Amino acid sequence: TYRQWRAGYQRNWRWAFDPIAITFGAGPGRLSTDMPVMPLLASTEYRTLIDLARGVSLSPTAGDPHDTIAHAILAINPESPTLKLGNTQVRSFMPLIEKDPLGWLGGSVSLYADPDNFWTELSNAATPSEFLQKESHRLPVALRAEVSSALKLTVFLTGLRAFIDAAAPGMTVWETRTHNDQPYVRIALTDKAKQGGMGAEFDKISIFYLPSPKALVISLNEDLIKRSIDREKTPPVEAGPQSNTWLGSSLAGRFSKSGLDLLNNQLTGSRNSLQRAAWSNIPILNEWKRRYPDADPVALHEARWGSRLVDPASGKYVWNDEFKTMESTTYGHPGQPKAGPDRISTTTGLTSMNTGVTFEANGLRAKAVIERDTANR
Repeated sequence: TYRQWRAGYQRNWRWAFDPIAITFGAGPGRLSTDMPVMPLLASTEYRTLIDLARGVSLSPTAGDPHDTIAHAILAINPESPTLKLGNTQVRSFMPLIEKDPLGWLGGSVSLYADPDNFWTELSNAATPSEFLQKESHRLPVALRAEVSSALKLTVFLTGLRAFIDAAAPGMTVWETRTHNDQPYVRIALTDKAKQGGMGAEFDKISIFYLPSPKALVISLNEDLIKRSIDREKTPPVEAGPQSNTWLGSSLAGRFSKSGLDLLNNQLTGSRNSLQRAAWSNIPILNEWKRRYPDADPVALHEARWGSRLVDPASGKYVWNDEFKTMESTTYGHPGQPKAGPDRISTTTGLTSMNTGVTFEANGLRAKAVIERDTANR
């Protein structure tokens, strides 16, 4: 009862504080932060991640570091209670594997996106959601899980195939392919399944997986599987001290310049959303203009509230005497809209971002490093 009360007490204070400190660093072409949070409250939302990563650390070469636009990795402790619970759940619907179906998992699981024309087409698409729906079979993203036991992985994959064939007989075809003398597997719908399927786009989807003594790689894009094979066959090149080092030992992520630009495009939204954001400041500016007709509404608002209202595309707010309203110089106002830019860049001049989290001493330490292009500033 006391433990329940204590957990509730800590949970109720979660919104208010955790003991936090932060250090900022700046140098030629680099900005960095280092933020410890110690201790974390017992009911923290990080509890599952802490449990999964407890007692293990990411090695510098974990997760197959290579030329990606985005790469995330999580350290995995196969003995963690969370993974043991997952074992129980998997075993409940895969009875052919009597014990430890996830016992093949090694020390990390990573997700990465490779450079590809797919991302340019996505950024230029008029409706990104429709593009993703139609072209999802080309998605250049892969999931990679390190393997601790090739034998246990073989048993798991055999049991998985038996389960799928029993649950949906005659609906999938399993095909072994080879690249650079390395076999991998393609799973696709049979012609029978496509006849009653969900449409041409869905029918194009295939799942490719590459099992090896080092890792299990899964992707919808066959080229990513082939490139993974080529990297396995090629001896590693000796690199500089920073190139293959994850910034955190429990959880880490990287973005290249292309990845940052793609993230920017998805977060800033469409021209319509930027236009609405620009117009959202107009009502209060009009009210300041009505009350104090001889004053600058933008300066007056900043003086009263300590916050300067800005146009998302760096335009200005000016008075339109014809319509008797304030307007944005880039997006106009609702009565007389202007097209304005369809995208804004919040990542101009940035070349990469590296982040990491280490769970330690009943808390966490989060770091981030942002690299800038100093030559073109």
